Amino acid sequence: WCQKPDVTRRQWQHQKFVDCSYATVARNGDLAGKSKNARFSSSNETHTSHKYACSQEGFSFCWIPMGVLFKNENVTSEMIDILKKFQTYIPSMAGNNGTVFFNQLCSGDQLSVERAVNSIHSVANGYTAEDRLERFNVQPGDWHTGVKILEMLFRQFYSTSSSKDECTMMADRNLIKRRNVKDDPHAAYRADRDFLILEVTARIICAAFHVLGMNNTKDKPQQLQIPETIKDQSEMEKQQILHKAAAKIVDEIIVNEQMMDATISNLISEQEKQACT
Repeated sequence: WCQKPDVTRRQWQHQKFVDCSYATVARNGDLAGKSKNARFSSSNETHTSHKYACSQEGFSFCWIPMGVLFKNENVTSEMIDILKKFQTYIPSMAGNNGTVFFNQLCSGDQLSVERAVNSIHSVANGYTAEDRLERFNVQPGDWHTGVKILEMLFRQFYSTSSSKDECTMMADRNLIKRRNVKDDPHAAYRADRDFLILEVTARIICAAFHVLGMNNTKDKPQQLQIPETIKDQSEMEKQQILHKAAAKIVDEIIVNEQMMDATISNLISEQEKQACT
């Protein structure tokens, strides 16, 4: 996945990076956020900064069941009733010409999105914003698409016959005893999805250990200079060091110079061919 071209699989196995990575992910969940020795835990942003961040700090969120609407999406009039019910939850304010609504995402599968869009178009000539069902930002939130993508990835990288081949997904599944992982994502979507995320996360940590010269999370990076006064530096300076480490991993493992040179050469060759024709 993210193996360096000049490093063989056997070398990676001898370094025991993968086993350590899985143990780290399984115990701590988030390497930067939950490790006892996480010097960058406060600098590792897990939420996008925005102008309302301070006012929302401290709020807790919970799921509230909103009941069931006994309506049929296949009937346009009933689909409009569904959207009118959803409209009551859209943020709004009083304006000079009536209620003013703010944009709000509304997601569903592809068929529901098509029905919603058609229903909104059918009332486009309404007198008020409520009648026109304004400010619905309808977009696909299709579970089936996620299953298809996961199915493609498992078809490419997961094989039940590779249980004895170390570093494969099947061998990793047996190593960490993820018995609920199946070869068919339709039968175990959530288990397969979580396992794939764990696989990618473990390999990222493995790559970080290899590039930065570390054997475990408590080691000091040998291939990245970190100031001794890191605790006294600002959050911005800590983030710069963290981004520098991430860029080093990407450059050496994921997007190496050979790959970029080959891509540029192929692109130039293709342009030359098009110019000749």
